[in-house]
Amino acid sequence: MYLCFSMLLVRLANCPGEVTEEQPLSKSRIVGLGGKDAHPQTKSKTVPPPTPALALGTTEPDALDCKALLNDFRAGKVEEMNRVEGYEQSYVTRTNTDKPFYWATHKGVLDKVRSSSFAAGHYYENELTKRIAETFDAKNGKESIMLDVGGNIGWFSLVAAAHGATKVYTFEPNPANLVRICESLMLNDWVRDDPSKNIGVLIAKGVSNSVGTQELYRADESNPGSYTFDKEKARDMAMPSDHEGDMTQEQKSKHLETAVVGKIDLVTLDSFAESHGWFESRPSIGFFKLDVEGFEPKVIQGAKRLLESRLVEVLAMELKRKMPKRDKAMIVNAICNAGYDLHMDGRYAGPHKLVTKKYTKCEEVVDDIINNMYHENLMFRLRQD
Repeated sequence: MYLCFSMLLVRLANCPGEVTEEQPLSKSRIVGLGGKDAHPQTKSKTVPPPTPALALGTTEPDALDCKALLNDFRAGKVEEMNRVEGYEQSYVTRTNTDKPFYWATHKGVLDKVRSSSFAAGHYYENELTKRIAETFDAKNGKESIMLDVGGNIGWFSLVAAAHGATKVYTFEPNPANLVRICESLMLNDWVRDDPSKNIGVLIAKGVSNSVGTQELYRADESNPGSYTFDKEKARDMAMPSDHEGDMTQEQKSKHLETAVVGKIDLVTLDSFAESHGWFESRPSIGFFKLDVEGFEPKVIQGAKRLLESRLVEVLAMELKRKMPKRDKAMIVNAICNAGYDLHMDGRYAGPHKLVTKKYTKCEEVVDDIINNMYHENLMFRLRQD
């Protein structure tokens, strides 16, 4: 992988300077990627996180300005990045996928779940990656939107952009992950001087069944993708790495207080679609990926009109075994009644096995799913009348 950098913006070119997982990108190595000098014995001063800055001329009122965010990161104003030593370094790889792109990741010890993906040059959810790539390859450049709800550090959003999605909306509330996504967009030259032409649109909000604000929690310190709005889930997962044995509820509650990131704005997909005029303009939403750490029921509740509008062509999500059956039933009923068939299922790598059973009633699909007839990763496809 070869990178060349200007003094203000990250640019790609064929130039010397190989960067490997042994060479983290920091301010001492590059300029413009948001890194800060690493001082192992010095903690950055904690300041309030920045308010997302709107880019001049943007047609996206909720869009995060990546250049402004990375400037804030360099200035030490992104509180979540100051909390733990190591976030000041970006680890970048060029993927070995069919349509390669540059991908900025966290330091391996801070994101153990994705450290193996960095080393491999591709994501461990390779089947879901294929489904997204196939969807946008088939569009042949025609207008088609990707909705990535629970974007994490942006892998699936970047795949969609690399394979021709004309607009990618990534909803991600964790500031640390937003910094990494912005770095990736800059590295791939997908941040335009005219923000209305940006392929990737970052929404620094959570998605729920009502518009408002809610506290965001760190559920697992070793996984930046485990941040959740689900307080009960965060409490159940509250376990310091140096703690042995089970924690009492009182200990979990006390630990939960330290796991609060802050109050985050919430939006519904119905309100988002309405504000963008989608119910009138009727754009093609080729793929809707949903992964929000147990908050899926609320997201689906807030997407009723969007799903019933038949704008979304494919929806992929994970319904974990431990999710309450009533929540699974609600989700599957809502999707099925909106006009979608269960198309594929799969294990941790994503959906890949075709569902051959023919269903005539949504209740039958619900029963099979809540009784674990299928694996956790499910893909629904718009029913063809």
